Amino acid sequence: MANFFNKNTPFHIEKSAKADILLCKECNAAYWYKAWHHSLDDHPNLEEDRNVKMVICPACKMQDEGKYLGELILENIPSDRNEEIKNLVANFGDISFKNDPMARMITIDEIARGMIRATVTQGQMISQLAKKIKKIYKSKVNFIHSKRDAIIRIRIVFP
Repeated sequence: MANFFNKNTPFHIEKSAKADILLCKECNAAYWYKAWHHSLDDHPNLEEDRNVKMVICPACKMQDEGKYLGELILENIPSDRNEEIKNLVANFGDISFKNDPMARMITIDEIARGMIRATVTQGQMISQLAKKIKKIYKSKVNFIHSKRDAIIRIRIVFP
């Protein structure tokens, strides 16, 4: 099992002894009490003086660098279901983002007729999406865990 928080992964955050709150320059996500939040609105002690440091959050950094931790390849999609499946993938990304600011759908690309490739910032997110697609469409799912890096690749073939 890979250590996702070592210095070589995008989720490593350099700790600053002076910063109580980290605020993302790009998406305004806030980091306090060892977790990322959508904004500072939920901070319990915001009235007190807090040291804030502007950073780029791990999800924004991954998007900027074109990196991802989960990849989903959908193959042999029936032409009448193509838009429906694209919308399912996009909506799943939106719902995941509402629950966790670091869970983001990075890309949804149609790479060929009947083939879609989606990348995400979290491997568990792509696993949940694959299970949902398998349940709805009764398709064949192949999970590929990379030993070299921390990326989870999933291939789904429609009947």
